[in-house]
Amino acid sequence: MAPELQQGICVKGEYGWDGWLGAYFANLSEQDITILMGAQKKDAGTFSLTRRLRNLCLSNIL
Repeated sequence: MAPELQQGICVKGEYGWDGWLGAYFANLSEQDITILMGAQKKDAGTFSLTRRLRNLCLSNIL
């Protein structure tokens, strides 16, 4: 609803999941983009590699 409140790169209407056991999913429906990342590490949905990869991908696309 308010991308300006997010600390990373995001877009309006984005939704997803950052699971405790390593799954990360983000759907940017207006841009027809889905990000899906799996890692065998607890708390991996919010660890730094996930955020860096996500921001790198989106900064080159958006």
